[in-house]
Amino acid sequence: MPKRKQFNIANLGSWAKSIAHSGGEGNVKKYLLSTRSLYFCEDAGLTAGLFKGMAITLCERGFVEESKLRAQYKNFKCVKGAINCCCRRVLYNQLDFIAVESNLESACKARRFSVLFLPKSY
Repeated sequence: MPKRKQFNIANLGSWAKSIAHSGGEGNVKKYLLSTRSLYFCEDAGLTAGLFKGMAITLCERGFVEESKLRAQYKNFKCVKGAINCCCRRVLYNQLDFIAVESNLESACKARRFSVLFLPKSY
């Protein structure tokens, strides 16, 4: 795992600021109605507030062998049809990462608006 410096949230741009103001921890809803933080907690010492990374996230979920895989393939070119070729593919196939609600969806839902995403296809 690479060593990372402590960072100041004010220097990360508008995207990080909106996450810090909306909930602060970057929690992901699990399909079993519990949440797990994607960042180390404040009691973690030197790593407090840093992003956990894919390998640690997979280990916490019980995927110890999958956490030893490479992070991702070059240019995101995974083997066609593979579901556990790299850490990125394993995480992308987890239900709680597939069904994550975006900030826009949660803001619209709080105000009783419906939102429809129509992705561009080129």
